[in-house]
Amino acid sequence: MAVRRVRPYGGGVPSETNRRTLTVLARTAGVAALGLLAVSFAYGWFAAPANADCSTAAGYDAIRAHSELVATLALLSVAAAGAGGILCIAGAATASGHRISFLLGAVLFVPIGLAALLIAFASAFYCQN
Repeated sequence: MAVRRVRPYGGGVPSETNRRTLTVLARTAGVAALGLLAVSFAYGWFAAPANADCSTAAGYDAIRAHSELVATLALLSVAAAGAGGILCIAGAATASGHRISFLLGAVLFVPIGLAALLIAFASAFYCQN
């Protein structure tokens, strides 16, 4: 007597776990990217070192440390946006019936990543003449 193989989703019915997992991970990456982008922008704009001057060593060190922190936050935002975009592309490739929503999600990660790159790039020019 042969033992039948158990198919948990019944033959041709696809699993919904893959789509749900990719959706949750992409949304989490989006929230992280937007949060880090907002923090890097707010911290870079509103929390600049007070009374720091590029002509003194202490002022230059304070401004440099501040710009390095802003750049780090912005680059973490770029990484989260890139991860979210990759997850959306993976979802578009694997989740049939939901390809358009995953592709639209991937398109939304592009301006987030570009804005974060702009902040990271701009943070390098605090004490440039």
